[in-house]
Amino acid sequence: QAWEKDIDGKHTTLFEDDGRFRLYYNPWDRMSAVRGGEERPTDRMLAYAESTDGVNWVKPRVGTVELDGSKDNNLVFPLNTSSGRAAHSAFVFKDQNGTPDERYKLIFTGREDGQPTMFGAVSPDGLRWTVLESPILPNYHADTHNVMRFDEEKGRYVGYFRGWKGSEAGKYHGRRTIAYAESDRFESWPVPQTIVAPDALDSPDTDIYTNAYSPWPG
Repeated sequence: QAWEKDIDGKHTTLFEDDGRFRLYYNPWDRMSAVRGGEERPTDRMLAYAESTDGVNWVKPRVGTVELDGSKDNNLVFPLNTSSGRAAHSAFVFKDQNGTPDERYKLIFTGREDGQPTMFGAVSPDGLRWTVLESPILPNYHADTHNVMRFDEEKGRYVGYFRGWKGSEAGKYHGRRTIAYAESDRFESWPVPQTIVAPDALDSPDTDIYTNAYSPWPG
């Protein structure tokens, strides 16, 4: 489709949901905010596809996001693009602990007041999203996938975040790491702490990139 000419393959979410596979992926308009002299709402969007067998996929016309004057597309986000809130590094999960109107959760990165920031959104169906007014993790730089879920055993939300070795107060340098945090509330997170990082035994160009996380049965 016209909005899929460029897809950022690093930022995708796939999970099984009551017999249906759900896929969220990032079409990316490299032309960014301006095309034909007119401002566009964002350069990164979130698109949706689904499958019952993992082989044959359907891209439903969701009808929630307007692009180039039409809602005839499979885009589900962004609905709110203020403060740099494009769908960068978007990750979706189903929250069994959430209320029916907040059953699905979305985390993504952007900027607020010039600082790198992590935002959240909630949805009853994984298609219609409401952006939380306040950031879930302010002044934190995370440029690739951050993954999260509600851990039933701990009774808390757990998150694996993109960290940077030597990160200081919103600035970053060094190499990418994996950082970890827990929270009682999806809406607010403490500063994640590094748990996996390159060391002196790794080559100088080693980065730990594009996190993935899946619980192992037992």
